[in-house]
Amino acid sequence: MSPTTTQPINRVALAGDTHGLAVLLEAVPKQRIGCLIAAGNRPQYIEPLEAIAHSLGVPLLVQPKPCKTNPDAYRQFLSRFVDTGCNGLFCFSYAMKLQPDLLACLEGRAFNCHAALLPRHRGPNPIQWALIHGDEQTGVTLHQMSPVIDEGGIVAQLPVDIDDGDTWTTLRDKIDTAARQLLVDWLPKLLAGAQPIHPQESRQALSNPRLTPEYPRIDFAAMDDRQIFNLIRAQVAPLRGAYIELSESERLYLDHYMPYEDVAKLRQTYDKPVLFPANFC
Repeated sequence: MSPTTTQPINRVALAGDTHGLAVLLEAVPKQRIGCLIAAGNRPQYIEPLEAIAHSLGVPLLVQPKPCKTNPDAYRQFLSRFVDTGCNGLFCFSYAMKLQPDLLACLEGRAFNCHAALLPRHRGPNPIQWALIHGDEQTGVTLHQMSPVIDEGGIVAQLPVDIDDGDTWTTLRDKIDTAARQLLVDWLPKLLAGAQPIHPQESRQALSNPRLTPEYPRIDFAAMDDRQIFNLIRAQVAPLRGAYIELSESERLYLDHYMPYEDVAKLRQTYDKPVLFPANFC
């Protein structure tokens, strides 16, 4: 375990989307905020985040998307961050990786709130993956940020139970409630310099890839009813939904919750071979 106290955070940067920053702002005194950081790969959030930054009287820095043809953009971003004088960073619901050179500036005082009980479900889409894997419990983890995503030491965690009636949206609401509690309890302590950090148990780690539109295909031959049930509830609206491939050009999307007992009826109706035309040379 690392030392339990370190240098206090005098000026803190907050990184997130509109949802994540709303939660962080509940836990951080406004006079301690030095800047906001937005992810360049989520441009739809930049304008509302600019309004929030203006109301706080702090700059909004937009982390540019990785681009080998324009390295100056990132150097300018990093230079602007250094100029803010922030010696700490809190992150929640942020869509890009913060690079090692930025983290190095903060000397261990960068912390993220992750929507899973690390080391389980490292990586993107942790709420959906908890359902897909059939977990009965997930939660939130406040952890130190590291060059490798979601591998930093753990500050604190709160568990959240998963019920059969949950979809990813209802589970997200539970996660949000737990995250608010965790951040309100712990961010003031981190600002004061407390760092009771425990290393993650790497042997228990589970990392998942980013979900894509092609991923949630229902494969009746390879999946049992419970797996199908979990996939459907992990992909309900506003996502497009899990899908059944009816033909080479037609899919049936299921974007609403389906009770477990109805999955057998779904299988009976649609578990038929899909005949694709042969490809001839």
